[in-house]
Amino acid sequence: MPLPRRPQPVPNVLLRQYAQGEQVFHDIKLPFANFTEANLPFVTLIDADLKAANFRHAFMPGSEFVRTRLRLAAFFGANLIAASFIRCDLHKTDLRKALLSNATLVGNNLSEANLKGATLAGANLAGVNLRQANLQGVNLQGANLQGANLLYADIQGANFDGANLLFTTMPDGTCQHDDASLLYDDYVEQSGPSQSNLVDSNTP
Repeated sequence: MPLPRRPQPVPNVLLRQYAQGEQVFHDIKLPFANFTEANLPFVTLIDADLKAANFRHAFMPGSEFVRTRLRLAAFFGANLIAASFIRCDLHKTDLRKALLSNATLVGNNLSEANLKGATLAGANLAGVNLRQANLQGVNLQGANLQGANLLYADIQGANFDGANLLFTTMPDGTCQHDDASLLYDDYVEQSGPSQSNLVDSNTP
């Protein structure tokens, strides 16, 4: 006989449990939940369904999302410094102006996500799918984009200083294979400045 499932906490209950010292939450099913301006530093969410949840301006540095469904979620202006996203679905997520410095997003799906004005300096984005993502004005200084897919992404005004672009698929479909120290300036020099203005016609 299977054990009864633990009752699923609504946002207020989860926030209260967190305030009482609980930081790790499993199997949370809270699609469309409202966590606006929530104070959840170092929280861990495992196997959660948070589709279209609202984390606008939430304070969540050092948080960890594991196998969590976050497509269509809103993290506008959220503090996610040094956060970790492990095997998460971030398709069409709103990360505009989010603080993601030194965050780990290895291998996640960020296709069609909106990261306009976000800060990802020093972030690990190896193997991330950023196809058709909005990266306008994003700070990617020193970020690891090795093997990432930026096909048709809008990178206008993005800062790639010191970023690792080895094996990265660029917006125009080109991919660098031979220089582990390749930086964004090398890409622009080889492809022409117009590449920084590539926008797919289907991108919102």
